[in-house]
Amino acid sequence: MRLFLLLLILCMPLPVRSQEKTSAQWNEIVSSVKKEGRVVVINNPDPVMRREIVPKFTARFGIAVEFIAGRSSEITARVQTERASGVYSIDVFMTGIDTKATLLYPEKMLDPLKPMLILPDVVEPSKWKTGKLWFVDPEEKYVLRVFNGVDHLLFINVANVNPADLRSARDLLNPKWRGKIGADDPTVIGSGASVAARLYAQLGEEFIRKLYVDQKPGFTRDRRLINDWLARAELTPSA
Repeated sequence: MRLFLLLLILCMPLPVRSQEKTSAQWNEIVSSVKKEGRVVVINNPDPVMRREIVPKFTARFGIAVEFIAGRSSEITARVQTERASGVYSIDVFMTGIDTKATLLYPEKMLDPLKPMLILPDVVEPSKWKTGKLWFVDPEEKYVLRVFNGVDHLLFINVANVNPADLRSARDLLNPKWRGKIGADDPTVIGSGASVAARLYAQLGEEFIRKLYVDQKPGFTRDRRLINDWLARAELTPSA
């Protein structure tokens, strides 16, 4: 996990003074990675990562990146299998925070990240909105949240739904939407569980029960199937 630092600083300008103070340590890290020949990075299938960040990283440091994209659950299963065989093929795990915090961290599959962060623009508390590095694990050294993102939680088919009928989350509880809502599976760690957790925190247990039970939504982990449901305006069994 130490190589996460190399990716992190791509988004952070480095003052000359800070570079001078840490140049020896930094050069040692970069040199050791170059000797290995490549860095293996796992992330979700984000085109920005593949088309923008990875090429810039290689151009800046002269280090090849083997980029592996996939669902967190699938990749986690691979990591678990490899670790059981004593294989350590992955350097950087940059997928969803839920997977790292609830699976990789409890199963002790992460190296401590905090001791490996050395550049002032990374470790300086004033650089972070929270006033300190935003670690989410209890020990505050394994799972680092780098940013918050804005995600779209709701999509509608305007051929069948009047946008004016959905002005708030509670409008989803209208009986006319029963059996007509598709969602990422909230019972499995990932985006579906994250959305459910957020709704639970903001709107309470009763809302969750009414939405996820009483409204009889269709659950799946296949995004293509959700898109198909949306286009057809019909929940159909998966193939």
